[in-house]
Amino acid sequence: MDRNFILAIALSMLVLTVYQSIFVLPKQAQMLKNTQLLQNKEHKEISSQEISLSPAIIEKPTKPNIKAEITEFNTTHLSIKLSNMGGLLHNVHITGDEKTLPLLDMLTLKGFEQAPFVLTSHDAKSAVYTYSDSEWRIVKHFDIADVHNIKLRIEISNVKDVSILKSFEFKTIAINASDSDFKNDRNAMLNEISILENNKIFRIGNAYKFTNKNNRLTTGSVGWVGFRDRYYAFIIKPIFETKGYENEVVGDNQLNVNIKTKEQQLQPGQTVTYDFDIVGGPQDTRWLNKYGQKYEKIVSFSNWWIFEIPAKAIYYLLPLVHALLNNWGLSIIVVGALIYGVTYPLTVKGMLSMRETQAKMQKLQPKIKAVQERYKGDQKKMHTEMAELYKQGGVNPLGGGCLLLLLQMPVFYAAYQVFWRSCYFQGQGFLWIKDLSQPDRLFILPFSLPFLGNEVNILPVMVGILMFFQQKISSKNMVTTDETQAMQQKMMKFMMPIFIAGIFYNIASALPLYFTVSYSLSTWTQWKMAKAK
Repeated sequence: MDRNFILAIALSMLVLTVYQSIFVLPKQAQMLKNTQLLQNKEHKEISSQEISLSPAIIEKPTKPNIKAEITEFNTTHLSIKLSNMGGLLHNVHITGDEKTLPLLDMLTLKGFEQAPFVLTSHDAKSAVYTYSDSEWRIVKHFDIADVHNIKLRIEISNVKDVSILKSFEFKTIAINASDSDFKNDRNAMLNEISILENNKIFRIGNAYKFTNKNNRLTTGSVGWVGFRDRYYAFIIKPIFETKGYENEVVGDNQLNVNIKTKEQQLQPGQTVTYDFDIVGGPQDTRWLNKYGQKYEKIVSFSNWWIFEIPAKAIYYLLPLVHALLNNWGLSIIVVGALIYGVTYPLTVKGMLSMRETQAKMQKLQPKIKAVQERYKGDQKKMHTEMAELYKQGGVNPLGGGCLLLLLQMPVFYAAYQVFWRSCYFQGQGFLWIKDLSQPDRLFILPFSLPFLGNEVNILPVMVGILMFFQQKISSKNMVTTDETQAMQQKMMKFMMPIFIAGIFYNIASALPLYFTVSYSLSTWTQWKMAKAK
């Protein structure tokens, strides 16, 4: 099998997976600005954690004559707004994220979503909401534990004179995403709900648009419920025994994850307590691991183990190299060289196998042409005779180099995923690149070009050029059996480099930087083997 055809197959596998998010790259819609912070009435600072809390007013109260008030917690990593209407977690913003997470009105008790709670106490590290009626007294304690972590304790008391048999239901993660916010966002497919259920992870991808297929009712233990986008994660863990959970689709862009408690008999005056652990920050297993609650499992790159294993290997290798070099750009280059070194034996073996196959094909060329002439009106007979020729000549078009190159595809895909969505590179510069999590932007044009915009990104162009030279070197020894195949090879030599450069053009520069290293080394290997022939 010729190398260009192999390359086409390999890249097609990648394209089918990521086409919707990265191939169509017109002018991207400007991302909506973060929800404007309400005017602070009170501000306190905690020097070690930079924590503040301030109350503000929602513009549209949910009930007449009742002011819906917001209480805001700020740490160096989290900005969380609490509302007295339901005593709920109103929304979340993680420092560094370009916009507020599409999470709204969480940690409510079913049946009390609009109940007017009273903010009975608060300071820079805590807030307490209380609600009472003729049946129930509910107290919610929010306490800041550290810059990533907030604790919630909910105390529910039966104030009736009779006992009550009751199972409570809490809304944990609640997605409320406007379609207009995400339809032009190529990263929207990375939005994901993750649920640790019975020690297994259940995931819902593209978590901004939902159908009835996303409805789900499950019994058993719920470890935690989380949401993540490209770089950031937010997790809520119930610290009590659960009965199960329900994924409830309440609109095209809205889904609630409700967890249920065990049923119990509450005697008059009896109080039950439910604790929650709330964490949020970048998807970095180095801080997620420290809680010992399997929060790090929210970080994933594929549902298929064949891709997930090499992706996790690259993901954990990067910070180890960075610890030695203290530069993320150099770390990408070194990791790219190490990965190429690991796959080098397969690469060389594949190239040698293809060279051997091409040599055998060259010897068979006269016989192949004779068969093509003799049976040009009978395609079935032609293919039968060609198969017999290949068998006699010891040629296996689908074996050898083709198989070895396809075995490298998991590494190719894994590297693509890690360098696209790893939080390591945010705000990290290298050479002319200001931010490795953004396109390299060598310079900005005063006008826009079709499909490319006004940014000139040099790394994707370098990847395309390297691919072109690699294909040019490898095509010198290619054997074609007919004119159609020759034309296809010629088109592939020019179209594939352009295609790859287009894919990488407006993506995080960490990715084309890695592939610049990879293609430089593979092109050098191809050239070296061609000279050694």
